[in-house]
Amino acid sequence: MRIIKYFRFLIFFGIIIGLFYLISCSEGTNPNDKKFVLPEKDLSFYEHIEPLFNIRCGMESGCHSPTDISNPFTYNDLTILEALKNYRLSNNDYRLIELEVDQLNPQSSILYLILSEGFPDYKDLMPPFPKDRLTTNQLNGIKQWIREGAPE
Repeated sequence: MRIIKYFRFLIFFGIIIGLFYLISCSEGTNPNDKKFVLPEKDLSFYEHIEPLFNIRCGMESGCHSPTDISNPFTYNDLTILEALKNYRLSNNDYRLIELEVDQLNPQSSILYLILSEGFPDYKDLMPPFPKDRLTTNQLNGIKQWIREGAPE
């Protein structure tokens, strides 16, 4: 009899924990979730873009993580706004975001091209694995953020 009471308690406790988990994990708000949805306008680097890059390109993937010193494009280049805007590709003098040009035509920014189709001089499409590619919403959000002037 005592075992049945203990078993019922465990089931009840498991249900409560499961409900808390479901409530706290609302779909589409976690950058780690492929369904992470960026708003259509009024994007901010620190509220929208940096969390997306931090999880999808830095911490989760490890490609641009704080501990990887082999990658020339470091974690700080990815997660600090001025570093991202002013980063120059090593094989040319292009910056990832040339606001004076890209704001009018954000789909031609090097950052957007690398994420969407691979930059012709750079070849690599990021993220490098098809299963990790950014969603259409995320790519459109990055494009809109650039169109808005890449605000903080």
